[in-house]
Amino acid sequence: IIRIPFSPQVSQITSEDVAVPIGQNIQLLVIYSGGFPDPQVSWTHQVGSDMVYVSQDQRASFNGTFGLNFTLHGAVVNDGGLYRLTVMNSVKTVVLEFNVSIQVPPVLTRLSKFQTYHLTGSNATFVINVSNALPPVIESNLKWQGNYNSDHQTAMFDGERATLELNNLRVTDTGNITLIVNHPAGEISRYFELVVLDAPSPPNITETTFTATCTLKISWEIESSENHVAYTDQVKVEQRLCLFDDQTCDEEWEKVGV
Repeated sequence: IIRIPFSPQVSQITSEDVAVPIGQNIQLLVIYSGGFPDPQVSWTHQVGSDMVYVSQDQRASFNGTFGLNFTLHGAVVNDGGLYRLTVMNSVKTVVLEFNVSIQVPPVLTRLSKFQTYHLTGSNATFVINVSNALPPVIESNLKWQGNYNSDHQTAMFDGERATLELNNLRVTDTGNITLIVNHPAGEISRYFELVVLDAPSPPNITETTFTATCTLKISWEIESSENHVAYTDQVKVEQRLCLFDDQTCDEEWEKVGV
């Protein structure tokens, strides 16, 4: 039997651009339909400027004819980049490439107090730091949620800090204020507890006493048959002034300290 050499027949199942959440598996799938003589197969991964054989990675596994399909278990950030499948025999060399990006969810850190109390009519600000995401978080990924009405809110994002300002607070605004980040690596959120209180009513005043305190500088002399000695000192005095006609008022100053 005479066998005529022919080139390897290889095509991609997985798209050229692959996004994988961190910790999940990278799977690169292809279809191989033959070649003669039997081809040599290799998978490589670009690390810096070098192409490294991924078969050296203990997490890598192969299946299918000549191990054309490739799986890398438990992806980490450094697993992103260019992967290349080379299938060659004496007739032809076929090269397929896959660009793999690793998605990392953001880290959300509260920069404002977790629980805050405010009076009606006042303002409140909530700030969360957003960091370490791959790909980076953009404003359209963010959503603030709570009992407040959107007509008195201002939301801002500078690429690192997400800020929500609520103006003219109302009692009905009381509740959780939540920032939701819809990231390709998954949804993550952080929340604050907001309590809005009515302003207290004026107290029922039955007695009011005003106390004034001041310091006086007093000088005096003591005379004796032999000489005169002059003294200067400071004393603290208080005077109580009554504000109601039915009370007896003491208009004299009383020494309370030196």
